[in-house]
Amino acid sequence: VLTAKAEDWRLMFEVNLLGAMLCTQAVLPSMIERGRGWIVNISSSAGVKGYVEQGGYCASKHGMIGFAKALALETQPHGIRVHTICPGAVDTDMARTHRDIDDPEDWMQPEEVAATVVFLASMDGVATIDNVIMRRYKATPWPRG
Repeated sequence: VLTAKAEDWRLMFEVNLLGAMLCTQAVLPSMIERGRGWIVNISSSAGVKGYVEQGGYCASKHGMIGFAKALALETQPHGIRVHTICPGAVDTDMARTHRDIDDPEDWMQPEEVAATVVFLASMDGVATIDNVIMRRYKATPWPRG
């Protein structure tokens, strides 16, 4: 935090929170009109626990979970389901730049997260899932925090 730049934090919040809100605003009217829909937000394991030197990212991803909780309450009367997926290390160019993992072959693949999105969007009936925490199989289970 001592070396954090306000502009970096502002950009993270604009991408991670404002972007989600703007996307939601774009699709919500048609979902309300249909009386059903699924919104699946992608947060991060950083949204459920903290990481050293990642205060802004953690805060923005915690914020995503708070946004999803409020949105779920607001949209429930309209038959809209809101889910949040919190993946750990996923094999992307950005993650490889910012994360240090001994064996990149152990990283989750984007397709694994996508399969979870498809599963959540296929749910019907009375059951729902609010938050999914995904981790690499070899990562520590049950994150603290």
